[in-house]
Amino acid sequence: MNLPGLKERAPQARLSGVPAPGPPTVGRWLPLAAALTGAATTAVLVVADARTPIRPVVVLAFLLAGSGAGFAMLLPGGGPAARLAVSVAASLTILALVAEAMLLLDAWSPTTGLAAVLALFGLGTGLAWWRARPELGLGM
Repeated sequence: MNLPGLKERAPQARLSGVPAPGPPTVGRWLPLAAALTGAATTAVLVVADARTPIRPVVVLAFLLAGSGAGFAMLLPGGGPAARLAVSVAASLTILALVAEAMLLLDAWSPTTGLAAVLALFGLGTGLAWWRARPELGLGM
């Protein structure tokens, strides 16, 4: 079917930076895979109460950048720098909201706070996966 305005709009969409639809790339999901690995490593280190020198580095890196990675994957476009910026901003927002909620409820506990952050990370990751199901060929 030949629509008169379709040929004129298609090149403009590509020039505006909107990626053309196509199969998912590994590079797009690599940051989320790294964040999942960081979340699992953080959970294991904290639950096991590991007293290693790498624990503060891993936990801090996950809290500052990893906890918002799922929400950053919800962006329709953007490059790696934009996703990293959104991931850090979302992470700081999540940390502030969890800390504020724990202070208001008078339930301050670092382990409980980390569990809440991990739960919100799981929510963001689940939403990103749910949105990408058709793109990944996982039904519906």
